[in-house]
Amino acid sequence: MKLLPGIVLLLVCTVAAAGEVERRIAAARALEADAAEAGSVALIEAWRAVVALEPKNEAARQALAETAWALAAKIEAAEAIEQTHAALEYEARIVERLADTLWRTERDAEAGDGRAQLALGVFLRHGLLAEADEKKACDAYSRAAQSGVAAGQYRAALCVSADDPARALELTRQAAAGGHAAAQHLLAERLLAEQPPRTEEAFQWAERSAAQGRVSVLSLLGWMFAGGHGVKKDAVRAASLYREAAEAGSASARNNLGELYETGEGVAKDPGTAVGWYTRAAEQGYAPAQYNLARMIAGGTGVKRDDCAARGWLGRAKAQGFEIAGTMLEWMDREKRCPGK
Repeated sequence: MKLLPGIVLLLVCTVAAAGEVERRIAAARALEADAAEAGSVALIEAWRAVVALEPKNEAARQALAETAWALAAKIEAAEAIEQTHAALEYEARIVERLADTLWRTERDAEAGDGRAQLALGVFLRHGLLAEADEKKACDAYSRAAQSGVAAGQYRAALCVSADDPARALELTRQAAAGGHAAAQHLLAERLLAEQPPRTEEAFQWAERSAAQGRVSVLSLLGWMFAGGHGVKKDAVRAASLYREAAEAGSASARNNLGELYETGEGVAKDPGTAVGWYTRAAEQGYAPAQYNLARMIAGGTGVKRDDCAARGWLGRAKAQGFEIAGTMLEWMDREKRCPGK
């Protein structure tokens, strides 16, 4: 049978198009095989190129959904080590390039895929692709926790901490054992709060968290070295840890480093430098630093005495429930230090 020229041309074009789709899929799969490309713009564009040629290609659509899940996991990982800028970048990528992946995420989360469950929790917590809904986010995180996802276990622990502390501790332990840096930090704090404190185990978890790059835990480790909690006392090591955390922006570390400079433990005594660190922490709203700064100003230690300025900082600390600040304000009233303020 002889084919009409038009039909021949159509067949040739169809075969060529199919061949191009396969080439595009192969290119996308090659990128996908490189772990460094997970969630990358290049990978998204590679799968979008397939969809542009074949809009109903389910493999490409599913790959795009899974790329959104990878980015959601990256958001959780970045937040665990306090890399806020990176987390925001991943959020923007989801919103700008993967807005059509929500329903597949919901479908696969319902089917029991832990990656999709975690991603759905992220979407609902941050208001990405869907309206923010804390309760629904917690439900999604709870399902991810049941699927064994460490980030899901950590988030689920936070969700139930007020109503079920025992369950929260269990989930925190699971997440910490799974390598989640924020969970390791939280577990260390929980262990220190027990009576009696489990200091040695807390120190081990804090070290594991710090080893992954969580800066805020350095302040906790500094406190443990400063007081010999779970580890041999070492004021020099404490000062080093406080400084690293302080320079990264930790308010508690800035306050604690100020205390070392005030007392001369682990560093050369320097009231002026102490005031500098107290000031930086106080300006961040950290009540203990506001109180410490007020003490120094009221006493003219390391800074010119200014009773009214001291009262201002004490008022801020008291407003946050820092009771000793209220006690000092009462003393200043009795001593008529900046009366009427």
